[in-house]
Amino acid sequence: MLAVGVGCSGSGGSSGNGGGTSGNPGDSTAFVTIPNVPGLLQNVYLTGQGRAQGDLVAIMRRVAVDDNSGTVQTLLNPYRRLLLNGYTQQMIQLNVPSTNSRLFDHYNLEVQELDIDNGDGTFSPVGVGANQPFVQQTFDAYFRVFPGRQTSMTVRLDDSMFPAPVPPQTQYTFDSNQFQLANFSVVATDPARMNGFLSDYLMFDISNFSVSDQPPFPDNTGNATAFFVDGDNFAIGTLPPGAPDQAPPDPVPFYVLTPIGYVPGSGVGPRTAIDPNTGQSTLIPGTYSVVQPDPRDPLNPATMITALEGTYNRFTKTIASVGQNAQGFEVIAFPSTRDDGFDDIVCFNYVSGTITKLYFGHMDMNTGEINAWPVAQVTNASDISNEIDGTVTNMDSTDVTKVKSGHYTFGATNLPATFSTTGRFIVYRR
Repeated sequence: MLAVGVGCSGSGGSSGNGGGTSGNPGDSTAFVTIPNVPGLLQNVYLTGQGRAQGDLVAIMRRVAVDDNSGTVQTLLNPYRRLLLNGYTQQMIQLNVPSTNSRLFDHYNLEVQELDIDNGDGTFSPVGVGANQPFVQQTFDAYFRVFPGRQTSMTVRLDDSMFPAPVPPQTQYTFDSNQFQLANFSVVATDPARMNGFLSDYLMFDISNFSVSDQPPFPDNTGNATAFFVDGDNFAIGTLPPGAPDQAPPDPVPFYVLTPIGYVPGSGVGPRTAIDPNTGQSTLIPGTYSVVQPDPRDPLNPATMITALEGTYNRFTKTIASVGQNAQGFEVIAFPSTRDDGFDDIVCFNYVSGTITKLYFGHMDMNTGEINAWPVAQVTNASDISNEIDGTVTNMDSTDVTKVKSGHYTFGATNLPATFSTTGRFIVYRR
C-alpha cells in the first residue's frame, strides 16, 4: 500500500462542506504558491561499474531533451569530467520553460570527448569526434517537467560502455547497447526507455503524533517524525532538529519508499543563509541523498555510495492559507511524472500551526475515486486496514493535466471525526 491518493472524507466533529467550485464558507481556502519560474531538469550522472580499476574520463557539456514542441538544451554550461570507473555523482541542470507540465520522449546523450588520465595532471584524448562530439545519440525516454518544480534523470555511464580499440584502431568506441542495458527501464509494464521522476518533496511535520501514529522506519531503527511527498514517491524521515529553517549539525535519516521496499539515505533541513555582501537572508531548501551498496566492496554491506540527491521544503513554503477553514482540514493532490490524473494525496488536520492527524493515499480523477490510510501504515504495504474512500467531482478542468482544484465526498466508514465529509481539494501544480 505504498500508493498515495488525493481524497479524504470526514464526518463527526462538524458538518460536511459540499458544493461547487464557487466555494462555501467551510471550504478550504488553500492555494499553491509555486514560484513562476521554469521547471528544473536535474541531469544526474552516476559513474562506475564492477570493481575494475581504470582512468577513462568522459567530458560532458551539453544536455538536450526533445518533445513535440522542440529541443531544450543547456547553453554555455561548464564542462564536467566524469571518471568512468570511479563511483561518482555529478549534475548538470537544465531550465525548461513551460506554462503546464511538459512531457519529454527523447534524451540526447552527448559526450564531448573521451580522455585517459595520464596520472600527472594531463589527459590524452582517446575518443574524439570530427568537428562534433565524440558521442551524440538519442534514446527513448519518458519524463515530465512541471513549472517551478524539479525533475531528475539519472544517467549511468561507466567504462564498460567504451570498448578499448583493437589494433590497428586507436580510438575508443561507444557501445549503445551497453548504455541501454544500464539505463533503460526494467518495469514490465513500461516500454524500454529512460525514465525520469520528480525529486522535490514537500515535508509534513508529524513529530507531534504519538509513537503509535508515526510510521516505523523500514529498518526498525525508530519512528518517523517527518513525512514527505512529491507525487512519484513517499518518503519518511526525522524532522531536522533545532530552530525552524536552521541546518542541523548532522544529517538525519531519510527513506524513500517504493512498492517493493525502500532506499535509505539522509537529509539536511531547510536553513537560512545570509549573503555576506548584502546582509539579506535567503531560505535554502532542505536536501536529501539516497545511497546504494558500493559494488566495489561486496563483502562489506555497510559501505555505501550516493545514488541520487534532491530537495525538499516545508509544505507551507509553497502552499498558503492552509487550515483556514472551520475544520482545519486539507486534501492536497500531487501529480506524478505521468500526470495522468492518478495522483498521490495527503489528507490532514492543521490546527494552530500543527498537523494533528494525517492520512496518505491516492485520487483517480478519471474514475472519480479516492482512497487513503493512516500515515502510520505507509511502510507496511500489506496493511490496508482503516481505509477511507470517497468520490471526486466538480474539478475545474476536464483535462487532468490542468486540474488545480475540485471537490471530494468521503464515505462514513473509518472516517476520523476531525475530517470533513465533503469539501474542496487542491492540486500541487502552478
